[in-house]
Formats: sequence, structure tokens, C-alpha cells
Amino acid sequence: MSFTSFARAALPFGVVAALLAPAAAQTLVTIDPSPFIDGTDISNAFPGAVLSAQGSDPVSGAVIKRTATTGLAVPTAVLGHDGSFPEFWFDLSGSVGTAILRIDFPDPADVVSIDFLMNNGSDPTILQAFNSSDVLLATATTPGTSGAGSIETATIDRGGLFDVAYVLATAQSGDDVYIQGGNATVLAPECFLLVGLTATAVPIPWGDGTDALYLVPLALFPVALDDIPVFPIPNDPALEGIHVYGQVYMSNAIDFPGDPIKVSNAVDAVLNGGQTAYGTATGMQLWLNQPPVLGGVLEFAFSIDGF
Repeated sequence: MSFTSFARAALPFGVVAALLAPAAAQTLVTIDPSPFIDGTDISNAFPGAVLSAQGSDPVSGAVIKRTATTGLAVPTAVLGHDGSFPEFWFDLSGSVGTAILRIDFPDPADVVSIDFLMNNGSDPTILQAFNSSDVLLATATTPGTSGAGSIETATIDRGGLFDVAYVLATAQSGDDVYIQGGNATVLAPECFLLVGLTATAVPIPWGDGTDALYLVPLALFPVALDDIPVFPIPNDPALEGIHVYGQVYMSNAIDFPGDPIKVSNAVDAVLNGGQTAYGTATGMQLWLNQPPVLGGVLEFAFSIDGF
């Protein structure tokens, strides 16, 4: 994006505030095997979740796309494995064994739902959520009485705690069931570069009270430590002396659970001049990699304390 086009991309301050609010730092993970070819290993096919098969019956631990037919009027895509009954998840410990779906969340989850697909009129199910220390946090069950071809959804809602590291899902003791898919709400650390043409100092109304925005945002860009936009500066003498302000904001409750909101200092970049840092940094540092000369680029860079 050029400097001139960014300058036309003004965002109302209220819109920026809504995007930066901690509630925005969440994402929905959806697990749906239907787009995949039968027999495909889909253990790592869904960003935000890692699937595995465990128990005494699965062979490799991989989760594989299968097509369920038994008891169903319409063949249906399901999550499966490579054990004796590869379309089913079951607790038949007295005979065949057990097959349990495990879903790990690299970023902790808050709400997890699993869609169980019935193959007859008696398929009771169980969903269990655990934290990173393998402590059982919550259990949800469904009766399994809705009949073949029906979906029964088991849901665990942690009420904003975001402490679910993984879940286990299968049929209750003595039964078997299909699993059609599911979804989860997980934390998603977010980091933004804010750029504007006017300096200010506005306290951020969430967090620990020490964070502030030090510019009036015209544009907001998602960034990472190794991925930040560079803005070409036209070689136009009329731009000399213009002040361009930048600041980085982060919401990261995974690495900083006690204080997830971090801001950098702001940088005042004077086109065809120099740069000056101002404002109070709360865990991040921002600077320009090179002087903002006409015909050059506006190249911000930042660091996160402790990374």
C-alpha cells in the first residue's frame, strides 16, 4: 500500500476501538470432513485444532475422513480412524475396545461443540474437556435417543475462561456413534499497527489502566514480528515535513494471561526528516528501520518484551 492510499483509508475512532477490544481476539475453529476425499488423513487439516484417535482400537492415531452408511438413509462424511470399525467412535471395552476422538487446541478454547451423528435409537455420547495439566474441567453428554441420521450436539462452555487445552469425544460405555464434526471458540493473539497523521493520548478503557493510544488512527493493519507492511513514500517535495505517526497494539491472553493488553511507544516520523519516539510503552517497542526520506519507504519494526 502506498503512503497516499493509506492516507485516504480513514477509520472512525469508534471502529478502531471495537476492533481492538479484547473480545475481538477470538476465532472460531470449524471441523468439517466433508470437503476431503475418503481416506484422507485430516489430523492437521483444520487450523486451530489438532485431531488424533486414541484408545485400544485405532492403529496409527490419525484421524481420517470416512463415509458413514450403516443405519443411515444418506451416506455422510464423518471423522474416522484406521481401526476395526473406522467410521465409528466407541467404548466397547469388553469386546472390540475403545476409539476416542481427541482434539488439541494450540490456543486455548472456551466453547467446544461436537456434532454426534446417530446410527440407531440408542447412541449416548460423552464429551470431556481438560486443561493443560490434564485436569478434567467439564463433561457434556447427549442421550443418543433421537434416532438414526439425527445430530445430537454436546457443548462445553467455560464462560470466558479459555482454559480448555483438549477434549475427548466418543460414545458412552457399551455403545458406538459417528462424529460428523464440531467447532470451538479459541483465543487468537492479535497484533495491529496503527498509523495516523495526528498525535494524541487516549487511555485504553480496558486492560490494567496503563495503556494508551498515542495517535488518531487513519488505518489499522494486522502485523506479526516478521510480517509488517512497508509504505512507499512518493518523491514529492510537497510531502516534506509531514508527520506520520505509528504505534503497535497487542491483545495476547495466551502468553500474558495476567495482562494481555500491550502497547508500544509511538513513533513520530517526519517525511524527509527523522523519527522521534514518544508515549509510554507497556511491553512493546516500535521504531523505524530507516529514515523516512522522499522516494524511500516508511518501514516500521517492533519487538515484544520477553520474546
